[in-house]
Amino acid sequence: MKNRFCIKRCSRVLRWLVSVNRGTLLGLFAGAAVGMFLIEMGMYLLHTSYTPGGYLNHIRGFVVFGLAALVLVCVSSAFTNFTQIGSKQQRATFLMLPATNGEKFLAVTFLVTIVYMSVGILGFVAGDSLRMGVMAAWNQLHPLAGVSYISDGDGIQYTYWWSSALPKVLAHLNPDIPINGDYFIYGEGNSSKCVQVCSLGYTVVRYALFVAFLAWGHSLFMLGGTQLRRYAFVASGLVFLLAVWLYAQGMTTFDLYLYNYTPYYAINKDGFAYLEHDVHTLEPLAYVTLILLVLLTCFNYWASFHVFKHFELITNKWTNYDILKR
Repeated sequence: MKNRFCIKRCSRVLRWLVSVNRGTLLGLFAGAAVGMFLIEMGMYLLHTSYTPGGYLNHIRGFVVFGLAALVLVCVSSAFTNFTQIGSKQQRATFLMLPATNGEKFLAVTFLVTIVYMSVGILGFVAGDSLRMGVMAAWNQLHPLAGVSYISDGDGIQYTYWWSSALPKVLAHLNPDIPINGDYFIYGEGNSSKCVQVCSLGYTVVRYALFVAFLAWGHSLFMLGGTQLRRYAFVASGLVFLLAVWLYAQGMTTFDLYLYNYTPYYAINKDGFAYLEHDVHTLEPLAYVTLILLVLLTCFNYWASFHVFKHFELITNKWTNYDILKR
């Protein structure tokens, strides 16, 4: 077998992993679908005074939280329970597969990051669709009162009790990063409009920071799941929260900022000053944070792969890699 990377061998490993984990995949889909349906119906039964728009907003918040939890649980359990290579028999079979370590590592990463996430998302969609069908059918027998009228800029958007929550979820997941020309309206009516002025570099760096933070979180939980055989999610979560807390505390203590917003005031014809636009600029800490996140992410992935290469048939019941012996 050649040592260079081969997509064909990697895909075969991935198919083997999917085959071994088909029961877990079906359970994940069914659990996400049933859980989503029951929680959505429970929200309606417990808070029937909500308008449809408010009801869907509550569903949106739950789905966003559920997606985040799904990502972290899957990734932190990458090489233990979810892939069924924690048992001695499955571990032996996996280690003997005709593929390089890099191909196996990429296959497992793809499984827990893409396959499991896709199955979980499909489960959420199925649960939401089931709730929509049940509410639409119930409305034919006993009409559900209430409809929300939400302006979308081009007209009126009608939101019913059986409307899908997915559009709100997708809109909420989109990072709120200003682009030159965006504006906020303060106060009543259109009398006070503030235009956000920012450079292309500002927008690019903010998007890069957002992606780098997600990648760092993914790599951290993957490293924890690779190194630890038990309580990987708990340990990785504690490290994640501690790192975020220390970073926030450091910024607060030393009065540091990633971005700077400078208001620009103009004088109207009556002599009153009004906020015309905000000028958005980057602080040096933004570049330092971006570089630091990229370096930490690369280290976590490298360390995870390094641990993976030294997988053995019989290992410590707590860890996959004994640092003191290397």
